[in-house]
Amino acid sequence: MAIPRRKIEEIAAIFKLEPSTRHIYVEGERDLDVYGEYIKVNSVNRSIYAINNIEVPPELTARHGLTDGNKQRVVALAIELSALIPDANIKCVVDKDFDQWMERLLNHKYLYYTKYSCMEMYFFSSNMFIRLFNDIFKVDGVNLEQLRNSIAECLTFMFAFRMANDKMNLNIKVCEIKNEIKILKGSINFDYEKLILRTLQNNGQSKLFQIVLHATLENKDFLKGDPRERARGNDYVEVLSKYLNAVGKGAIGTPEAIRSYFMLLAPQDHEIGELIA
Repeated sequence: MAIPRRKIEEIAAIFKLEPSTRHIYVEGERDLDVYGEYIKVNSVNRSIYAINNIEVPPELTARHGLTDGNKQRVVALAIELSALIPDANIKCVVDKDFDQWMERLLNHKYLYYTKYSCMEMYFFSSNMFIRLFNDIFKVDGVNLEQLRNSIAECLTFMFAFRMANDKMNLNIKVCEIKNEIKILKGSINFDYEKLILRTLQNNGQSKLFQIVLHATLENKDFLKGDPRERARGNDYVEVLSKYLNAVGKGAIGTPEAIRSYFMLLAPQDHEIGELIA
């Protein structure tokens, strides 16, 4: 039997009865798992909920000029709660995605963005990357700085292509990055042109190849700074999984397993703590 979704008015009533209540609302179950693990292990006095457990109807998101995705529902929740209970301890956390680069960041009282493009990027710092490969994956004889840099380059190209898809309103399903990467001894090569062409062919838009390629390369030149601000979480996980399979670590390198390692490391990450404290 499905658990009824909590109404926004019910949340407001809880805070009016118990002003010291502390809530955090996130986009999905993966965010709930990672941030929830930090809260549990570090005994943080805050309850956490995925937006799917809250009733945010399409007409409400539409009223605020938003679509009906999970991220937009979290944003709508932040707007509504700020009007109903303006002095509560609430955090509605969403991924930055392309918003920073496309000047779409919103400013609402209870709305908080991840420090980097998404939750998974907290686990792409140099320190976390080294811990993953040395302590968990136990991959030896590899220059991890070189490997991380090559992964960052792959992820940036993929992010640039996804950003072109967004800016051009193509609304096409992008092919998975894992099908166009090659594993070398200590690095990864990504045939981004082949992925762009195959994606467009799969969506009946191959005639747009040169235009989309040009837009992608322009975006790539524009995306500077910390590589964690120009990557998508699922792409990162897929690249790690492909690499681990190639070096004989397939048993511990499934996407599900990798995400479980993120949960394992989350309680030790001070930047996650800053976000959800």
